Amino acid sequence: MDGFVSSKSQQDLSKFIAENFRVFQANGKENSGSVQFTGYGFPVFGDNVERKWKHTVHYGSIGVPVTPMRSIATSEGIFPPGGLAFAVIEAGGQIEKSFFVLGHDTKGAIKTAARADVFFGIGKDAIRKAENLNTNGKLYYLLKR
Repeated sequence: MDGFVSSKSQQDLSKFIAENFRVFQANGKENSGSVQFTGYGFPVFGDNVERKWKHTVHYGSIGVPVTPMRSIATSEGIFPPGGLAFAVIEAGGQIEKSFFVLGHDTKGAIKTAARADVFFGIGKDAIRKAENLNTNGKLYYLLKR
């Protein structure tokens, strides 16, 4: 995956992706391509949050540790477990944030291709940030050629 790291421009990265991956957009709501992004995180109980944060690891449904802002939960059976994806989160019709994610988790409440939950981390701050994410966007899966 040297191409991701060695790309010096957006054009280089786009060329690398086109040559090495097949890109599929999630169908989204009513096949519109619109995916609802919400957030999730885990609370920390007890007095010493900092100590517990360093030693607490949460695993997604595929048995891999979830990583803040890099792990998503999607519908089981619709998206490839562990799949590499590119999330484009919108606000007010404009792109607010875009980033690569991995499908590390599934949630029983998600039964559609129109929703993805972004993992924000552990603790009060992560929970607060997760609660503030409820917006639409697009989700693209990259499958290795």
